Amino acid sequence: MGGTKNIITKILLGIAFMPVIPNTSLSNTVPVGVVKNTKTFEIIPIPKEEKDKYSYNKNEYWLNNTNIVNNFSIKDASEFYTNLLQDIQNNYIYDISYDKLLNYILEGLSAFSEKLEITKANNRILIHDSNLKLVGNYSTPIEGDAKAWANLIVNIILNLREKNPAIGKAHPEQIYYLTSNYLLNSLDENAKYTDSISLQKKAKGYNSHTLGFTYRKIPYGLQVLSIINESPIFFSGIEEGDVITHINTVPISKLRDEDIEATLTNDDSSIIHLNYISYITGKQGEEYIKRNKFTIPSVIVDNSNPQIPVISITNFKEKSSYELKDAIDKLNKNNIKGIVIDLRANNGGDFTESLESANLFISGGDILKTKGLGENKNQVFTAKAGDLLNNKPIVVIADNTTKAEAEIFAFILEANGRAVLVGSPTFGNASVYEEFDLPNKSQIKFTTKQAISPNDYVLSKVGVIPLVCVSSFTSDNSIDLFISNVRGGSFKDNRERFKTEPIDADVKRIRNSCKSLYPLKSSQELPLKISKGIIEDTDVYNKLKTMKY
Repeated sequence: MGGTKNIITKILLGIAFMPVIPNTSLSNTVPVGVVKNTKTFEIIPIPKEEKDKYSYNKNEYWLNNTNIVNNFSIKDASEFYTNLLQDIQNNYIYDISYDKLLNYILEGLSAFSEKLEITKANNRILIHDSNLKLVGNYSTPIEGDAKAWANLIVNIILNLREKNPAIGKAHPEQIYYLTSNYLLNSLDENAKYTDSISLQKKAKGYNSHTLGFTYRKIPYGLQVLSIINESPIFFSGIEEGDVITHINTVPISKLRDEDIEATLTNDDSSIIHLNYISYITGKQGEEYIKRNKFTIPSVIVDNSNPQIPVISITNFKEKSSYELKDAIDKLNKNNIKGIVIDLRANNGGDFTESLESANLFISGGDILKTKGLGENKNQVFTAKAGDLLNNKPIVVIADNTTKAEAEIFAFILEANGRAVLVGSPTFGNASVYEEFDLPNKSQIKFTTKQAISPNDYVLSKVGVIPLVCVSSFTSDNSIDLFISNVRGGSFKDNRERFKTEPIDADVKRIRNSCKSLYPLKSSQELPLKISKGIIEDTDVYNKLKTMKY
C-alpha cells in the first residue's frame, strides 16, 4: 500500500491546484482499521452529534471555576520570576532593563481580561484599570536586583488576583505561561515558553510531527510536504501536497504557530480531526485519525534516484548529526553523482547539531562567528578535517521556511564553496537560540547570539540569499537555458550588491528580488529538478560552487 501511494503521489504532484468546491462530509463512512507490520492505526469517522466529545483544549488542565488566590505560592512565584528575569538579563542578545521586562509581563497579565494602564513616574509604578481606577501603586527597586523586581511582580499579581475575577481564578501555571510568553514574544517573535506538560510529551517522543508528516504554513493552511511510511496519517486519505485547512474544526488562519503545535502534540490515544483540500482533485475532505506514538526522524532519505539521493533534514535536534552521518554512510558513494539536501520547512533547533552536521562536509577552517553580550557569546567556530562525501557535489534547497540553525547550516556549506544554494531567501533569523530551565520545570528559549560569517556578513533579516533563484524559472525549458548559460559563462552572481548594503536596508525589496514560489504547484518539484540538473553536469556544478559569499 505504502509503495503504491508514494508512486501515485509523486506522479500527481504536478497536477494543478484546483479550485475549492463545497465540503464533502465523510462522517457516514464505515470505520477502517489498517494493520501493517503488527502496528494498527485507526481512521475513525465520528457522527457529527458526537464530535464535541473529541474537542481538545491545551489549557484545559489550567481551568478552575473557583477562586484560588490562596493556592498562589509567593515563594514559588518569586523563585520563578527571579530566574526568568536573570536568564534574560544575563543572556539575551541585547541589553534590556528590568523595568522594560516588567512592562511586558504586566501586558501579559492584561490578556486575562481588561487592559491595564501602566505609568512610571518618580521611581514609582502606577497601574490603572480600563476605567482609570488606580489598582496599584509601587516603588521600583534598584536596576540590578532581580529578586527585588521578581518580588514586585509577585506583589502586583497578588493584588490583581484579589481585585480582578479573571486573574483571581487563573491557575498559577496559566499566569506563568501568559506572562512569560508575552514577554518573550515581545523580545523576539521566535522565542517561546514551553510548559512542563509539553516538555514531558517531548521527552516521550512527541513532536510537532506526531502524526508522521512534515508541513509548511501557506495562506490556505498547512501544506503536507512528506508522509512517513506506516505513520498514523499514512493510512488516511491525505496525500503529500494536500493542504490541511482546519484542525479540530478551527481554521488554520485563526491558529498561532504555538496553537498548532499544541494541538498536534496531544497524547497518543486521542483523536484529531483534520479538514483538508485535495491537491489532486481540489475537493475538500475530512479525516479523523487516532494517534499512535510515532517519532519522526530528523533525516529522511529519498533514494528514488539512486545516483542523486535527496536527503531532507526536518530539524536539528539531539543526534541529528549522527542521523545525517548514518544516512551518508549507507549511500553507495561510488555510484552516486552527488546529493541534494532539502532544508525546506526546517525550523532550526539545536545550534551545536547544525554545526556538527555542516562539519561532516567541510575539510577545515573557520566557518562561523557569533556575537552577543559577554565574552562567552563572542566565538569563532572551526571545522574539523574530513569530508564524508569526498568533495562530491552537494546542492542545498532552502527558502523562506528555512529558519534559524537551518539557515546557518545552509550558509556554512555555501560560503565554504561546498554546496550550491537553490531556492529563495531564507527566513532571515539566523541567530543562535538557547534554552533555559525554570523552577516550575518549564523552559524558555530566546536569542542569545547573532550568527556572522568569517568575513562579517550578518545573516539575520535579509537571510541567506540563494545563488540560483527558483522564481526565475518557468518551465523545464528554462532549466535547460539556465544550464546552457552557466556553461557559456553568461550566468552571473547577482548577490554581490547585497553585501555592501546595510543589513537593515530595504529588506523587503531585497527579498522580493528572489520571491518564494509558494503556494504555486511548481514550488514542490521545480527546485528538485533544478538541483538534480546542476549535479548531472559536473562543469556547471564546479562553475557555480566558485560563486560563493
